[in-house]
Amino acid sequence: MEFDSPIVVSGFGACTSVGLSAAESCNAVLSSVSRIARHKRYPYARRGGAIALAKLDCLSEDATCVSRMTELARRALDDLLARHGHILDASAGMPARPIPVLLSLPPERPGLPHADIASVAGEICKSMPQFSRSGSRFFCSGHTGFIAGLARSVDILKAGEADFCFVGGVDSPLDMNYLHWLDDTDRLKHQDNPFGMVPGEGAAFALLRADVGRASAENTTRVALRAVGLATETMPWYADQASRGDGLTAAISQCLSTDIQVDNCYGDLTGETWRSAEWDFAFLRNGRQFAHPLDISHPAEIWGDTGAASAAMLCMLAHDELTDIVMPRRRSLVFSASDTRLSRAACLLERMGSHDGEAPWHLQ
Repeated sequence: MEFDSPIVVSGFGACTSVGLSAAESCNAVLSSVSRIARHKRYPYARRGGAIALAKLDCLSEDATCVSRMTELARRALDDLLARHGHILDASAGMPARPIPVLLSLPPERPGLPHADIASVAGEICKSMPQFSRSGSRFFCSGHTGFIAGLARSVDILKAGEADFCFVGGVDSPLDMNYLHWLDDTDRLKHQDNPFGMVPGEGAAFALLRADVGRASAENTTRVALRAVGLATETMPWYADQASRGDGLTAAISQCLSTDIQVDNCYGDLTGETWRSAEWDFAFLRNGRQFAHPLDISHPAEIWGDTGAASAAMLCMLAHDELTDIVMPRRRSLVFSASDTRLSRAACLLERMGSHDGEAPWHLQ
């Protein structure tokens, strides 16, 4: 689904295992500063030793998974408002309208019932300025929820229902029931399973708007959401059959019109073979529209598999790179795949005014 006019991604705020802000987190990834470590507090269910994971150490060791998710999200929102709150203030003189919150959360899983997920969403929304209850929604599809939130924000902004949208994602795996379930299903990485995943936690939020005329005059809003793709995988990894990656292929192809070439990709490749298998098929089928050699980033070795926050954190990295005037990047593709749901998603971010031989997008 490509948009005829851009939705401006004004900026990000974050709180991750590698940084207390979006800037710190992006710099940590660029510097390859990993927070993955083994913690005796979280032992394997079926083997000796501690589970390797990435967590924010400044949060209380006794905090529950729900408390950690709530605190991570609050800190990410504080970072976003501290860095980009002036954009909201700049609309002074216009009637203040409620702002929808579109939030990616994990699906129900061992140790996290739906009631707890709803309570996290409620606590997060309470801390939002000018919160729109009617326009807000949370997506419990895991890794793909943030991109689903982006798609919904486009509908809201283009319909004129709001001037801004907050879109974010948060997740934390630090619950023994969940960690032991991952271990029991042979999904954790360890010496005998080198193709497993490392759990991680984090939160990231983006501020989006459709006011392109005003955005074009600001140095801090040079990245636009150009397209979003959402699809369903009919042969998921847990169906006990070889996947052809049809869902991820479809999601990515929805973002790529015939004249588009992608400069680099960010994906939630976390070490599990089913993810790389789906990506292999998707890349082969869409490869003509990727730069060669393709620069693909998958920072799971830095902050682990961050679940429902992964797409938000990947988009944060892409946004940071696209706003860097030194880097020649113009278009970045972000893709994600839910591990316990059938959803697959992708989105295309573009530096504004980067069309070859054309007027800047916001002036067309």
